[in-house]
Amino acid sequence: MKTDLYKERLFQETMDKDPNCRLFSQKVLRQARLAVGATTYIGDTKFTAPPFFENVVRGDSTTWGSRFPGPGVINWTVLSLWDQVAILLPLRNTNN
Repeated sequence: MKTDLYKERLFQETMDKDPNCRLFSQKVLRQARLAVGATTYIGDTKFTAPPFFENVVRGDSTTWGSRFPGPGVINWTVLSLWDQVAILLPLRNTNN
């Protein structure tokens, strides 16, 4: 997986430099989901969140599914400071 993530990251960075192309890196998110058995995705909006997660959360709102039922993948860079603060306490109180 480490090699696949590295290759995908390099590919994504190359595509991001092209102003005519925007590639959402769902392959990386799928690999991360599989690696940790994640069921929850934290970040993005209902339009850009990857559809292959059972639960999608942003800040203190749930886009679909339920809130923090298991391991998750967090896209920290897309969260506002308010959204980051809203999820920190629940994350500290979980062991997954």
